[in-house]
Amino acid sequence: MDDRYLLMDLERTLLAGVPCFWKITKYGYTYQIEFAGLFPKEIAEEIVKNDLDHRTVMISFEVIRNILGKDFKMHESY
Repeated sequence: MDDRYLLMDLERTLLAGVPCFWKITKYGYTYQIEFAGLFPKEIAEEIVKNDLDHRTVMISFEVIRNILGKDFKMHESY
């Protein structure tokens, strides 16, 4: 089981009408899921917990792979 997570920014997602993810650097965002950061669970949980506006959510990479297919690859990893 892959225990890594993508982080979605809800504000940017809702305003743009397309999913917006954190980049691996924790600075900047991408609308291309292939370039989203994959974060270990502990780091993803800390980022979500420290988001004062509660606009960041964790999405399991396993869920993404189940939706997009087992062959789906990310360009970046933590």
